[in-house]
Amino acid sequence: MRVAQGNAGAMRRIVGGLMRGVRRWPWAKRLAAGLMARFPGLGLRVMRLTAPAPARLAPAGPVDVAAQAVYVAGGFAPLLDGQPAPHPAPTRQWLVDVTGLVERDAHTGIQRVVRNLLRAFVLLRVPGWRVEPIYADAQGFRYARAFAQREWGLPNLGLPDAPVQAQAGDVFFTADVALLSIAHMQPHLQAWRARGIPLHFVVHDLIPLLQPEYCLGKPDPRFARWMQIVADTADGLWCVSAAVAQQTRDWLAARGGAQPPVGWFHSGVELPREAAAQADASAITLSARGPDTTVFLMVGTIEARKGHPQALDACERLWAAGEDVALIVLGRVAPGQGALGERLRRHAQRGQRLCLLEGASDAVLVQAYATADALLAASYAEGFGLPLIEAAQQGIPIIARDLPVFREVAGEHAYYVDADDADGMADALRIWIALSKVGSAPTSHDMPYLSWSQSAARLAQQFLPAGAGERS
Repeated sequence: MRVAQGNAGAMRRIVGGLMRGVRRWPWAKRLAAGLMARFPGLGLRVMRLTAPAPARLAPAGPVDVAAQAVYVAGGFAPLLDGQPAPHPAPTRQWLVDVTGLVERDAHTGIQRVVRNLLRAFVLLRVPGWRVEPIYADAQGFRYARAFAQREWGLPNLGLPDAPVQAQAGDVFFTADVALLSIAHMQPHLQAWRARGIPLHFVVHDLIPLLQPEYCLGKPDPRFARWMQIVADTADGLWCVSAAVAQQTRDWLAARGGAQPPVGWFHSGVELPREAAAQADASAITLSARGPDTTVFLMVGTIEARKGHPQALDACERLWAAGEDVALIVLGRVAPGQGALGERLRRHAQRGQRLCLLEGASDAVLVQAYATADALLAASYAEGFGLPLIEAAQQGIPIIARDLPVFREVAGEHAYYVDADDADGMADALRIWIALSKVGSAPTSHDMPYLSWSQSAARLAQQFLPAGAGERS
């Protein structure tokens, strides 16, 4: 046993070293993507080998028999909102795929959407329906009961992650992008569809296909396969913006073959109240910040597509010119962006006029918004732009690159920038500062946005029967 554990540990260290190389060098990322697309089973094994302990492991502690009975009668909803089990008991299942969260929760923007939609779906308490998180393994789909218990801090139900018992009239939904698992899911999903279970998928963006220069430098074969399988399998595709919906319709038309209906919805925003209460100002280290310093905040995965290199270049020009500005960068460094990550970590201004927050909690995110004078959304390509509505919720101004999807989300409530280079971005930031000082910069205070419960209700109304968005 000890020998086996030692071998497994050595293999984890070897694979971990290889994965660090993938994150550091773009050529390694392209090679890994090609191998994983060609051999998805290999990719899954690597992912599971390097992942933390799976969230599907059963929670410790004694079984709560009363909570178990409530779940069996009414699902997770009564346990989450403290209400008695609904009567009559729900008869149809809303099967929400959380494979990515169960296997490897990377805390990406997509996984934030998956997590928040799942909880909002449960709390809708649609009459006659029970929301069941599920995940895929080699044999098919299983109920993600242990994951849900751990995710929501529920009592120990003592129930196994049994195989999903799906029947005609149930519905499958996923907002995840299971690049590696989709090939294994496909036959099981097709079997469900043949039995009268409609399948619905969320499309967050088509950047890996339509703008590959921001990803691998060429169309991502893993994402291409995912889109092909989804298009051939789905009863409905739900995009996170009208802009992505139009791109998806155009891609389907050019592709030929199956043409599933395409709709769209907007994500919600609801930074937890407890995060605001736990916010700790000590996380924001800007020793050179003074009372007149203008602080810009960038939120999201750290990568060239998000405009981090140009924004940092622009701030360096402002610092060299003696401008009193600071920059907070919050997010994880994307695979293949190791050089950018090292530039930020080793920057001479880090801790003075530059603050880097990697793997930050919700509490630190709230504190970053409270510290900043404006959100800087410098992305060259996006599917939606969740930080824009987070900024609006927190009441801080928005500076955004002039993208159609950003105008769709923020409308007249943002200051739009069209900068081709760092000098152009620096000039745009100077202009915004001047406008802000005289009260002429756009504000986000009246910008419309949805809560996650509103977003989930509007989405549910599009593919569940009438009344799906109404609470019981």
